[in-house]
Amino acid sequence: MPIVIALRDPQINLIVEGEIKNDDATAKEYDALFPNLMVRDQEGNNMVIPLSMDCNIAFLKEATQEQIDKRKKEAEERRKAAGGGPGRGGVITTPEYAFPQGGRRGRG
Repeated sequence: MPIVIALRDPQINLIVEGEIKNDDATAKEYDALFPNLMVRDQEGNNMVIPLSMDCNIAFLKEATQEQIDKRKKEAEERRKAAGGGPGRGGVITTPEYAFPQGGRRGRG
């Protein structure tokens, strides 16, 4: 199940593959990283909220692929409504660059 990691600064969300287990061993692992609060959100997904102000992570939250796809679609609609094209409006996109596949050129 994907995990959404919300950062404080810069305010972006990262999506990684993983799982937040609802057991004592997982809670101890997170406690070793930072003092935290483990809760469940309204959808029943596990969520970890760091209590330390020194931590740049606002929260870690499990999400379904459907929730992620829905948020991506909403963000795309907001960007289009704001008049921004791809790569604009604070949305980070992956550039599609390629290295030249030609032969070596002589130097000199």
